[in-house]
Amino acid sequence: MCSNLGYDECISAVSAIDPTIPIVISDAWDIKNAIEYSLKKNTANPTQPTSPIIIDTHFYWTFTDVDKAKSPQQIIAEVDTKLSELDRREVSAN
Repeated sequence: MCSNLGYDECISAVSAIDPTIPIVISDAWDIKNAIEYSLKKNTANPTQPTSPIIIDTHFYWTFTDVDKAKSPQQIIAEVDTKLSELDRREVSAN
């Protein structure tokens, strides 16, 4: 629906229809900038109702031989270190 529009235009268009509809954006492999963007958009008291922004991010342990050699337990142990960009921020991760 919004593939040819920038995020701001898409968010405005959806928010004008129903500001309770959450909008999921990709982090585009740049979680830090995606977090900064969503924090600017997800304000407690916006000047006009705006759809909440959710960031979709993924981590893979399948691309390098080093990662492929890891056991499931090693990968699970690394998960908590992968979202350090969220430390000391008012965000939640699921």
